[in-house]
Amino acid sequence: MYAKEKVKMDSTSDRHRAIRLQWKRFFVFSVCYFLCFTAFRGLRDLQSTLNSAEGAGLASLAILNVCCAVAGLLVPAVIRSKLGTKWSMVLGMSLFTLYTAGNYFTNAYLLIFTGTVLGIGAAFVWVSRGTYITAVAMELAAVNQRDPAADVALLHGIFFSVSRSSTVCGNVISSLVFQKGWQLMDHDEPFDLGFCGIHACGSSDIANSTGALVPPDQGSRNLLLSIYVGFGILAVVIAVVCLERVPPKASPDTDAGEVVSTSKELFHGMLSTLCLMRQPRMALLIPLLAFGGVDVAFTAGHFTKFFIGCTQGIQAVGFVGVSMYVTAVVISPVMGRLMKYTGRVPVFFAGAAVYLLLLLVMALWDPESGQLWHLFAMASGLGFPRATIPTIGSILLGLLFPDQKEAAFGNLCFWQSLGFAFISILGVTEAVCASHVIAVTVGALLTVLVLYSILEFRVHRDKRRPSERVQYVPAGTDMDSGGHKEGRLDTGLGETVNEMDQ
Repeated sequence: MYAKEKVKMDSTSDRHRAIRLQWKRFFVFSVCYFLCFTAFRGLRDLQSTLNSAEGAGLASLAILNVCCAVAGLLVPAVIRSKLGTKWSMVLGMSLFTLYTAGNYFTNAYLLIFTGTVLGIGAAFVWVSRGTYITAVAMELAAVNQRDPAADVALLHGIFFSVSRSSTVCGNVISSLVFQKGWQLMDHDEPFDLGFCGIHACGSSDIANSTGALVPPDQGSRNLLLSIYVGFGILAVVIAVVCLERVPPKASPDTDAGEVVSTSKELFHGMLSTLCLMRQPRMALLIPLLAFGGVDVAFTAGHFTKFFIGCTQGIQAVGFVGVSMYVTAVVISPVMGRLMKYTGRVPVFFAGAAVYLLLLLVMALWDPESGQLWHLFAMASGLGFPRATIPTIGSILLGLLFPDQKEAAFGNLCFWQSLGFAFISILGVTEAVCASHVIAVTVGALLTVLVLYSILEFRVHRDKRRPSERVQYVPAGTDMDSGGHKEGRLDTGLGETVNEMDQ
């Protein structure tokens, strides 16, 4: 009797220890990501206004994302077989810090060079992010013997809340540094706002035509960049010291003693990422993944420059932008919980409907008669789709491709980066106006709605098949009837996945 009770206590203790381990990994990872992206996203949202000459800021972001898209095809193999998620994060965050330091100098060529280098680092960070969080969520589900969908949704919801918090922090810091009198936002001087909002075009000299958007002095610029560089260095140090390394899984086609050359592994990784695009589910997901980049580029590049900076000045960009990210921070964990009861579809369509409505409002908004609170309202509204659409995209990747996480999130990096680069480059040429960018964004969102509906229909249809029930098999247990191998997880989507190596 006593022996049985002791075994039960030890089993419970081990289970609690395993749960605490996963939450610790998630917490440390989130802290590193928060610090790194406080710096990067605060700077990213200023690029269209801080380095507006000849569109250098948006050009550097476009180059960054093109390089990230290409690197995203290669880095999953490097992460899986060479670096692992920890050292991939360390490398990526170091390159983020290098990009921030490159902004000390207002040189377009230097910005483009550091953007090119950061594109490689961003691929490591973004692929590691999705892989790490999904792996932790799957392990939590395995320990608790429950459906992984709930844990994947919960952790992604919490993480996206942390992610948006970093943007809030970065934007608040930039506005506090740049403000030389918040009263400028309620200016009494008559500025010509006729070329702002929907009427703004490309890299036209807005500062000379409105008087509202003027570059900050070099002292304020250097102070802001020094703060951001400090955040980046701190993130790297914490990752090196505290972030636990999750060993990458060996390829199932590779023997334990076989040594695979780096070039062969890279080719295999790139091929697996590309081949995944041919699967019907991934093909239907691609527009959704790309729209994540379209949304970020539109809000961080065009909305901040043509609607906020043009009418209120650079010191207002951070303060107005904060309202969008605060909304996203509050909504993200709520949506993660809500999806447990409503499912993904109602939440997704609610976010898309809000986005379409706001784009219509922007197209009709008159900057000359508009008020400051209008900008805050539009920015706050944009936070709702920002908290729902990308979150659902990441959730679907984790659930539909559990045994191909690196390749799946490599696709996320690839298509999101291409979407970002495409919308960003539209802001460089003077021939393209804000009205054109809004029209492109509306078309992209409508395409996403159609293909997402088809995808959810197919997933729902497949889950109703009797042969695809969700079953959990702890490591060390054999199934009598399913024929699954030891330590496998049936996801209910016609796929199985090895439990994550610890």
